[in-house]
Amino acid sequence: MEPAGVRSAYRLLLRAVSASVLHSRRSTFVLRRLYRPLFDSAYPQSHILVDASKPQANRDDAERWLSSWNTQLDATLQMLVSSAQNAGLANRLTRNLSHLSSDLARKDKGRLTRSVVNWNGQWTPEQLTVNMRSARSSLAKRAATQKLARQGLNSLHKVISMAEGTSGVLLGRSIQGSRTGEMIYPCSRPTPSDNL
Repeated sequence: MEPAGVRSAYRLLLRAVSASVLHSRRSTFVLRRLYRPLFDSAYPQSHILVDASKPQANRDDAERWLSSWNTQLDATLQMLVSSAQNAGLANRLTRNLSHLSSDLARKDKGRLTRSVVNWNGQWTPEQLTVNMRSARSSLAKRAATQKLARQGLNSLHKVISMAEGTSGVLLGRSIQGSRTGEMIYPCSRPTPSDNL
């Protein structure tokens, strides 16, 4: 598949994602953010395939990778079209995937912007000590909550990886928080381009 074919497939996927969630703006935005990294990994592979200066072994690897990726993308597009046409399992999957990603992103954004302690310049040293103690306990609770959330996301990551492996459907890749780089949505299995 040439770079133009990857671009064409990306545009097709954008339309299919929008139709699968009945053109809901928020869900379309969230699902497009999930599927974009799939194409970020495929586009360099397509350039390796057409670049005559690359060794033949690299081009053969890129061709095999793009062939399997194309098969998975076809299955993904079939699932998205099915989601747009029927209110069955595919529809529930895309809807829940968009809600899950959206909720996790919203929760992460709220956690990042919320302050631990509001500062008051007129506090006495005793009040400052008490408020700093409460801030430390609040930070400890927040760290425990983040640890629990990461453990839950790791379990979800395993389930998504198993679902992708058995069905051959791509369910998106990770989204990183813009401020912390912390994982908001679990990353599915690594792409072959990560190993090159």
